[in-house]
Amino acid sequence: MYRFFLLIFFTVSFSNSFCQKKNELNIIGGYSQAGQSSDQFVTSYWRQNVHSAFIGLEYNYNITKKSAIGFGVEFVEKGFRQWYGKNLWGTPYFTSYFYSYNYLELPLYYRYTFKKWYFKVGAYGAYMVSSAQGALHTFDNGNGVLSENRGVNDNLINVRRFDVGMVLGFGYKITPRLKAFGTFTRGFIRPYKYDSQELIFNECFMFGFSYTFN
Repeated sequence: MYRFFLLIFFTVSFSNSFCQKKNELNIIGGYSQAGQSSDQFVTSYWRQNVHSAFIGLEYNYNITKKSAIGFGVEFVEKGFRQWYGKNLWGTPYFTSYFYSYNYLELPLYYRYTFKKWYFKVGAYGAYMVSSAQGALHTFDNGNGVLSENRGVNDNLINVRRFDVGMVLGFGYKITPRLKAFGTFTRGFIRPYKYDSQELIFNECFMFGFSYTFN
């Protein structure tokens, strides 16, 4: 992770020297909400997802005043959560399983600008750099939590490291340098090597801001 921040630091430091007027170098960051299609979840869509933060860099080449092509590099957390409610010896028993996958993504896209709004469409390739999975067990007697047991482990044996997918996004120019944006990505490769009817593809919503340095 620290190498990624070093990459951002050195790229930004030399951006003004190497970028021409037609080019834009942006640092981006914000909130991400990721999940996977599953029929076995029993709770709301919000609780099924992994909520995290993301950071990245974008480079845009302006073909015309309205059109541009761009690519980027982003560090994004994906995965999902499962929730089960049980009754163990007369005591409510609640279990939350989480599966977290950290991807380094490389999006490539076309961007069209209309006044202060812009829209983009493209594709991405991703490589999983790390993963974690675990569980939280909660016993409740009706008056509060009695105990919590946590477990975390890394396991990439049954998970594919590579993913490719589509990118859809929009944004709004707040100032000449500052923009707010939203992006949706969906993978085309099943994350798991075994055949699963419930767990299908990675999906991720990202909301944040970008700042142009040059």
